[in-house]
This record gives sequence, structure tokens and C-alpha cells, in this order.
Amino acid sequence: MTDWQPLDQKYQDALRTHPFLSDVVRAIETADIPFENHSIDGWQARDVMAVQSIIDQETLWLPVVKVRMTAAVEDEFLRRVSTGRWVTVQGVARLYQIDSASQANIIAAGALALASIATGSAWPSDYYWIDTANERQPMGALDTLGFARDVGSYVTALILTRRALKDAIIAAPTAAALTAVDTVSAWPSNP
Repeated sequence: MTDWQPLDQKYQDALRTHPFLSDVVRAIETADIPFENHSIDGWQARDVMAVQSIIDQETLWLPVVKVRMTAAVEDEFLRRVSTGRWVTVQGVARLYQIDSASQANIIAAGALALASIATGSAWPSDYYWIDTANERQPMGALDTLGFARDVGSYVTALILTRRALKDAIIAAPTAAALTAVDTVSAWPSNP
């Protein structure tokens, strides 16, 4: 009969904080799994072997982690869109809405500004855009065109980043490759 030794604290902490194994640990501690003890504080070496057999079946749990990571990328995209975009117009930095309806309005304003510039027609002297604090920011035709270009570039960068991250997650063949996908710092900055 083998004398099983409890796991040391360092190994327990590593299991609890591992990007993939922590889900396994939570499942074991909360589920009806035939381990001797349902808390890794009291895990024995044979419990680790059982977890290792789960880990070795990467093809079974890797798709679940991919779905979670893809959903997290989508959530981050939506959070960034709902946060808005900081744009400096006439030396004043303000936060503007960039939800779908706002994007349509900004594109239309940019097109009108471009037409005004291209044809040399007058731009309304009292034209303004309202920021997220409900403050009016006066804008000339060039300001409006620059504003639309900035917002369009930022939203495009968000969309392309979201797509690239999802593609990288889906294409990751192993847990190591999935861990290498940087879903935090890949996003464009919003000064």
C-alpha cells in the first residue's frame, strides 16, 4: 500500500491560479467527484493523478476554454464601444459615444463635412457635437471630418482586434498556444 502525501502549499496555490487548471479545481471542489477530499487543501497525490488524467484529455476541455475566451473577447469589445472614444477637437479632449447609432450619425456628419470641403460650400457656423457629458463641442467642417476619421479608425481597429483575437483563440491547437493569446494588451488605446 502506498503512503500518499498531502500536496504542499506551493503546488496548491499553483493549481488554484493556473489559467486553465483553476477551472478544474473549482469543478472538483464544488462537484460530486469521487476524490477523497473535495478541497485541494487536503488533496493527496492520487488526486493529482486524477486531475492529470483530466488535463491529459486536453481535446475534451480545450474547446470549453476557447468558448469562454471568445465570449470574454466579445464582452471586452462591447465594453470598449459602450465606453466611447476620447477625441481631441480644437484642443479639447472629450469622450464621445460610439455605439452603432452614434457611429451612423458620425459617418453622416463626416460625409457632409467632406462634401462641404470638396465643393467649397458653407458649413454652419453654429455646428456642434455633443459629448457624453452633454457638453457641446463646436466643430467646423475640417474638425467634423477629423472627428469622423478618428472615430472610424478607432472602431475599425476594435473590430479588427476582436476578429484577430477570436481567430487566434479558435486556431490555438494546445493549451500552451491558447495561453499565448494576449487578450489584454492587444486592444487599441483610447487616450
